[in-house]
Amino acid sequence: MTQGQTLAKLLDERLDDYVDTAVKWVARAEGFEQDELIRQAHRGFAMVIRGAVDGDMRPRDRYIDSAVRGLHDQGLGIDALMRGMVQTASLVTAWATENGAAESIPWLIEFFGDYTVRLAQVYAE
Repeated sequence: MTQGQTLAKLLDERLDDYVDTAVKWVARAEGFEQDELIRQAHRGFAMVIRGAVDGDMRPRDRYIDSAVRGLHDQGLGIDALMRGMVQTASLVTAWATENGAAESIPWLIEFFGDYTVRLAQVYAE
């Protein structure tokens, strides 16, 4: 199994656990109770990761073209976007490590580096 495939298998088997963890920690960090919004965002982003592991970048591109551009068009600043990206990267990496997929960390580092560049490009346009 490649580095990312271990994470993909974990997401396939424990997606609800990841989403519940995201709701718990993101809501606590941000100090608000928008559980369903957090749940939807992290479930969608997990599918972005899942697709990328298999080499399918269409979910990533759709997510950026719809969700990220939509947030940009609604006035979300790049500071808030980058804050959310760091939180998400930290959460995914910690969750993967805690659940036996630490070997996915090099893959996640590359994935999140590339993804962050793509987010910044949306704001640079």
